[in-house]
Parts: sequence; structure tokens; C-alpha cells
Amino acid sequence: MKRAVATVTALGGNASTEFVVATLPGVPLPSEAGGLLLSHVIIDGFINLSPAGATITSITLRVRRGTIAGALVGPAQVVSAGVAPGQASAIPISADDPIVQATPPTIPGQVYVITAQQAGTTLTAPTVNYAVVTATTS
Repeated sequence: MKRAVATVTALGGNASTEFVVATLPGVPLPSEAGGLLLSHVIIDGFINLSPAGATITSITLRVRRGTIAGALVGPAQVVSAGVAPGQASAIPISADDPIVQATPPTIPGQVYVITAQQAGTTLTAPTVNYAVVTATTS
């Protein structure tokens, strides 16, 4: 089992566009001389975010391979209950990136980014108060 960890504090975000909350460094992936071992990368953690704007309707968290333009890993996770402007919300996130021969991740280490996007009216920049995200593989 190998693990990569990212911790973020006091990060300002974009008002209504998707922005990077955390970047996991290259996740060490198992390999052997004959090729890639079939496995999974599990990304999990939480984002403590204070949304900002007149009316916040939801916050969407995403895990992507590489960059903000990278492939989506698992479904986008939308949170609408309990989301209020200026109120810190601890939002869990979890995704599974199955390592398969058809679409292998980058070797020797796959970088992942966790992004957030708020929706609502008259939005202003949210604040990521704290985030801890890990990627684990075996």
C-alpha cells in the first residue's frame, strides 16, 4: 500500500467557476516488468469550505486526473443540504480510479486534483478553510 497526501489551508477560490482545491503529488503506482498490476487508487478526504454570495444553492466537488482539464474520476459530488453563505461546511469526498490496461494512469506517479465549484446567485469568492485529501493504492 502506498499513499500520497495533500493538506491545504486558507485558499481563496473562484466565485462561480471550478477551481483547484488540492493537488495530490504523483501517486506511486504498482508496476512490474510484465506491465501494470491491476489495482485501484482510492482518493478520499474532506474539504472545509465557506461559500460566499447572496444565495448558495450547491457546492460541487470533483476529482480529476492531472489538471483541472483532466478526466473526471468517479462522479461529481454535489452537496446542497446545509450550504449557506459564510457558513463553513465540512464536505467529505471519495472517488475510485480503477487502474485498467485500456486507460492507464501516468507512470511512475499519477497526479490528481480535487476541485470545487459553487452555484447560486450573486456569487463571490469562497474560502477553503482546510482540506486533507489522500490517495491510496496497492
